[in-house]
Amino acid sequence: MKYHFFLFALLALLASWQCSQKETGSDSDSESESDIDGDSDSDSDSDSDSDTDSDSDTDSDSDSDSESESETGSFCEADYFFDWPDSQGWTLEGSWRLENGSMLFDPSLGEPEFEDSLTSGPLDFSGCTKASLEFSFQAENYDQDCLGLLYLDCGQEELWLYDEALGDFDKIVSLDMSSCVEDSIQLRFRATGSCIDGWQYWRISTLQVTGE
Repeated sequence: MKYHFFLFALLALLASWQCSQKETGSDSDSESESDIDGDSDSDSDSDSDSDTDSDSDTDSDSDSDSESESETGSFCEADYFFDWPDSQGWTLEGSWRLENGSMLFDPSLGEPEFEDSLTSGPLDFSGCTKASLEFSFQAENYDQDCLGLLYLDCGQEELWLYDEALGDFDKIVSLDMSSCVEDSIQLRFRATGSCIDGWQYWRISTLQVTGE
C-alpha cells in the first residue's frame, strides 16, 4: 500500500514538471517572436530613415545644381573692342568708310543733304545690368555756315550728340549706357547735315563697350 502511494506521488510530480516546462517553452517562443518583430520594425524604420535622407540629399543636390545653373546663366561677359582692321560686323552707309583702323565720315563723298548711319552688329549683353562705352573722336576743318550733327544711339535711345558748330574736336568720349542695356543691343552713329564743304572729316577709332 505504501509502495502504491509513493508511486502515485512520483507520477504527479513528474506531470507537474512537464507542464512547467511547456509553459516555459511557450513564453520563450513568444519572447523570441516579439524580438524578431521588434528587429523587423527597427530595420524597417532604419531603411525608411535612410531612404528619406537619401531623397533629401538628392533634392539638395538638385537645388544646388539649379542655383549653380541660374548663377552661371546670369553672368555678364560683355566686353567688345573695335579697332577696325576690317568692318568687324559694322554696316557702313553713305559717306562712311574704313580707313587706317578707324571709321571715317567724309561728307565730300556724298550729297549736300545727308543722313548716313554706321551701325554695329548685335552685341550680347545677357546677364548685364550696367554698361559703359568709350571711343576716340576727331572732327576737323569746320564751317559754322554748315549744319552737321553726329548722334550716337543705343537701340532707340540717344546717348550722345556732337554739333559741328562746336568746331574742332579731338577727345576720348566716355559714356554710361546702363539705361539702354538689354540682352541684345546695337549701336548706331548717325551723321546728318546739309553741307559738304564745311569740314574735312569726322573720325571714330578704338571703341570699347563693357558690361557688368
